[in-house]
Amino acid sequence: MNRIEDQANYYKNIPLRNRKFKSVIHVENTDDINFWQNQLKTVLPGEYYFIAFSRSASGAQASGCEQCLRFRPYLNRNFFICIDSDLRILRHETGLDAEHFIAHTYAYSWENHYCEKNYLQERFNQKIEGSPFSFISFLNSFSELLYNPLVLLVNSDTPELNKLWNIKKFNQCIPLQPSREELADNGKLYLKKLRHVSMKHSLHYPQYPFKE
Repeated sequence: MNRIEDQANYYKNIPLRNRKFKSVIHVENTDDINFWQNQLKTVLPGEYYFIAFSRSASGAQASGCEQCLRFRPYLNRNFFICIDSDLRILRHETGLDAEHFIAHTYAYSWENHYCEKNYLQERFNQKIEGSPFSFISFLNSFSELLYNPLVLLVNSDTPELNKLWNIKKFNQCIPLQPSREELADNGKLYLKKLRHVSMKHSLHYPQYPFKE
């Protein structure tokens, strides 16, 4: 028995030892507990035992979506996982459903709502009146520049393609910590850097056909 299966068996037994818990639920992070607690109580009221950290196969403390999915073969109604799945939905990954004891959602995180361009612009204008910076203009250009790298990422869903393009390489396309000068004129210099960095990283990887 491996370490993941051993932990899964322990978690499955918690509701059997303590009947006040309906199930044990592994979430990606402690920040997700309140969200999932509210969602589950609307479906089946009761008390749930949440865990946000467990041990990897090597024994190190781990969290996140990948750690949750390591328990995939050992889930049941007493122990299931709740994950975010924006990228996995775009990749049409199968088996993310209640039948496999996986609850998932996408487009619910605060980033997806608070960073939507029109809402972001509205809140920015309330905080800083008269600013010439337009988040709508900036994010339109930002999204256009990252569209192709994102399409590559969505389609890199096999081990072979993932070696060519993955989330780490996608993140390398985005320069961090822009300077004040780079943000002038709706981020014109930053967007220029983004275009250069994105093309630089993309050129290191051969083209391959997308899925139909």
